[in-house]
Amino acid sequence: MDILLVDGYNIIGAWPELKALKEHDLAAARDRLVERMAEYQAMSGYRVIVVFDAYYVPGTAKKSLVLH
Repeated sequence: MDILLVDGYNIIGAWPELKALKEHDLAAARDRLVERMAEYQAMSGYRVIVVFDAYYVPGTAKKSLVLH
């Protein structure tokens, strides 16, 4: 089975409709993207996985890991 992995916030920022929606309702933009991806999954036969990182979650901090 083919899998399409979608970076949710990057797509929201790239699609004009979702980008505009995000400005006043981020949750609605996420929901709309998931709906669209569910439709795409049904039509394409791909398994679609949408990932939302914690970028917009208050209180999260970015951490760096340095491997030696």
